[in-house]
This record gives sequence, structure tokens and C-alpha cells, in this order.
Amino acid sequence: MKKLKLSFNDMTFYADLETERAPKTCAALEAVCPFQSIWLSAKVCYNESVFRAPPSCVADDVENPVFSTPGDIVFWGIRQVICVFYDDMIALNTANRIAKMSPDETMRFAAEGRKMWDHPGSIVTVDIVEEGELS
Repeated sequence: MKKLKLSFNDMTFYADLETERAPKTCAALEAVCPFQSIWLSAKVCYNESVFRAPPSCVADDVENPVFSTPGDIVFWGIRQVICVFYDDMIALNTANRIAKMSPDETMRFAAEGRKMWDHPGSIVTVDIVEEGELS
């Protein structure tokens, strides 16, 4: 199984990549990995952090539309951003889910996500790895 790997602030987080549910979007993302971006706090759905994907990551199809819940990672093609949801949040519409963090990983991420409100702008390194390559 492939994992989405997000590294920032000397921490690394993993999520199960949903290649069967969003194959075109996941393939487009994998084609540009690894890359770096800058974390922002969105506040649209309350506890949500986002970063821009490279412009060459083209994936306009909404293959896996879900009303997001904490732990969901979605690609919002119209803005070319990847959104990570954590803690209490309210989905305003469906989004194209590309990965899902485990509950434990979501709780770990939330602790860092809350810090982004006061200290936005951390560099995130994004990669896709095989489950056996976790480090």
C-alpha cells in the first residue's frame, strides 16, 4: 500500500493513499513528488491546513467525493491545494479525498496543526512511499 508522507517541523506524518478511489488524482500527485510547499491555515472548515501543489499536478476530476472528516486529506483542484482536516471541523461541501490518516496519526497531526494558527509558513515536504519504506 502506498502512503502519503508529510514532513515538517522535524515531524513526519503518514496517510493511506486512496489510489483505488482516486486513481487519476493520486497518479498526478505521485508524478510531482517529492516536492516542497508552505503550510497555511485555511479556517474555511475551521481546523484545516492547506498547502499548494505544484502547477503541473493537474487533476480536475473529483473521483472520490466525500464530506470530509478529521484525518481526511483532499485535493481541491480549482485552487490547486491539498487540505488536511483535523479536530472539530464542518465540511461545507464534498471534496476529492486522496488519502486518510489513522485516528492516532490524526491526533498527532492536530497538535502540530493547531500551532499553525500562530506560526504559519512552515515548509512541508510531500512524498509518496511504499508502506515498507516508512521512516
